[in-house]
Amino acid sequence: MSRRADMLIGAALLAFGAALLLWLIPSFVGTGDQAILPKFVAVSISVLAASLIVVRLLRPEHAGAPDSDPFVETGGGEPMIIALLAAIWCGFLLVTDILGFYLGGGLALAASFLALGVRSPFTSAVWIGGTMIVVYLVFERLMSLTLPRGAIEGWLGF
Repeated sequence: MSRRADMLIGAALLAFGAALLLWLIPSFVGTGDQAILPKFVAVSISVLAASLIVVRLLRPEHAGAPDSDPFVETGGGEPMIIALLAAIWCGFLLVTDILGFYLGGGLALAASFLALGVRSPFTSAVWIGGTMIVVYLVFERLMSLTLPRGAIEGWLGF
């Protein structure tokens, strides 16, 4: 990817980390012991994003050409896919009060799979269902944290 694309992705991730720390975690998780893990994740995202920005500032444009990295796809569409995924998950955050965590999260996962090219309804359903079950078991059962319920989830009886 180009230096500009890396810088934009780093800035977007840094903004996301800041939103987590300053708004989402205090609003939806709180400030007690239950916020330790989410804050750790948010700080990790922010540090890695800042590292990406610093590395790309210090590294010449021609260094590390895409051919030298077997893990980088060079089709040229990666920044747009990343931007689309960021938009999907920002949308999820904005509609959580209406849809709730599970319904909104399931829809955001489905949209993410489509954006990433996963077209199999069976594969998507298995991953989405499995993810929601694991999240429920870990957060609601193991950690006794209630994830946000939306108006529609309440109306549906969840």
